[in-house]
Amino acid sequence: MDDLNRHLRELLQDPEFEKAWQEGEQEYREEKRQIKTYAVEGELDRFLDTPDNHEELVSKSEAYRNVKYPVKSTRLPEGEWLAEHPDLPGCKIHGSTQKEAIANLEEVKLSWIYAAMAEGRNIPKPRTGKQ
Repeated sequence: MDDLNRHLRELLQDPEFEKAWQEGEQEYREEKRQIKTYAVEGELDRFLDTPDNHEELVSKSEAYRNVKYPVKSTRLPEGEWLAEHPDLPGCKIHGSTQKEAIANLEEVKLSWIYAAMAEGRNIPKPRTGKQ
């Protein structure tokens, strides 16, 4: 037993052993984080059912790409911008600049329309307004 204790003390004092231990610990933490990420993504996938008519919905929602809905942009107290389509309730996104928020709103609009169609809701016609 004394030999084992002495050997362990020697190992713990060896700088190369210390370095290898830290690298191994770092790799372990990274793997553990990746496993947690995959687990969370897997859990989310359970709640995201793809409709049977997914391809059709993608095609139909894509047809709205050139439909211009009025845009409202608001500067938030934190300095970011919020862009939204008031005609599409809940269709909004943040951006670090007004231009970024408005540019990203187009994809959010198509996702909003896809979800509305998948749920059988009517898509509102755009009111006259500037884009």
